[in-house]
Amino acid sequence: MIYRSYEDADTLLRQQLHRIRPMKPDTIVGIPRSGMIPAYMLGALLHAPVIDLQTFLENPEEGGRILLVDDCIGTGGSLRQVLEAIPANVHSRLRTCCLYSNQPERTDVDLFLEYLPRVAVYEWNIMHCFIVREAVFSLRALLTSMPKAAAAEKIEACCRYSRPKIIPAEPIHTLLCPLPEASRSSVEAWLAYYGIQVRQLVFQPEQKQSSKAGSWEAQVYRKSGAELFVAGSVEEAEAVFARSGRPVFSTEANRLFSRGILYTALRGSRTARHYVYSRVRNKAEALPGPVPASLKWLSRRVPWRAGAPR
Repeated sequence: MIYRSYEDADTLLRQQLHRIRPMKPDTIVGIPRSGMIPAYMLGALLHAPVIDLQTFLENPEEGGRILLVDDCIGTGGSLRQVLEAIPANVHSRLRTCCLYSNQPERTDVDLFLEYLPRVAVYEWNIMHCFIVREAVFSLRALLTSMPKAAAAEKIEACCRYSRPKIIPAEPIHTLLCPLPEASRSSVEAWLAYYGIQVRQLVFQPEQKQSSKAGSWEAQVYRKSGAELFVAGSVEEAEAVFARSGRPVFSTEANRLFSRGILYTALRGSRTARHYVYSRVRNKAEALPGPVPASLKWLSRRVPWRAGAPR
């Protein structure tokens, strides 16, 4: 899994600004929501006015040379829909730009700044994209304030009176609560009050409450088949990452802890496995006939189940 932060985006734009300046945009148009972030960054760097797409569509004849900006491009479908909504007579003075592309070469955008060869998540939308549905969350990641290594009574009190630090837009795959099962009603009431959707709520067994930091969380994470663990503090993230070997995100630091794609695939990530298999398959297609057939036969015998190998 690849992660890009606000700082990464700003650094990329500054490094690649020499490729954007020749377009000489008079107006920068951001595609909401995520496209507004690089649009405003570019506007500051180029000293150009920035507007959103809807404002531009209300009067597309104005604005001079237009630079249409989005954060990333995958299939190109979203950008294509936007271009279809813009009058044809405007296209001659309009250029398109995206920060990230999942293809190394493409013709459906005038300029992209970085090729990301596999699934990527971004700081500005990590809580509003598909990855939430594939993530295990620690309760500490949601609470605004909770003492580290606090007793169950203090944690439950925090859950009753604390506001959430984040509210994911998608249903959470699994939420881990370092509390006894008796606290379920309090936690469920708190989640319902703030509209946080959870598919599975897991409470810490009594015999696990004295275990080493991160060991219970890592065990549940590995068995869940989830693609990401969302922790609160850096300390919690480091502990879960060390024991699971799989991607962990800290909401305290907005930082992703992750290792190489092959290692992550071997630790059970479906997304990483799919990427590795696709790369091998694409390379194999260029080899003599018996080689792809042999690799296909081998892939059927590799234990690609969610929890293997350990």
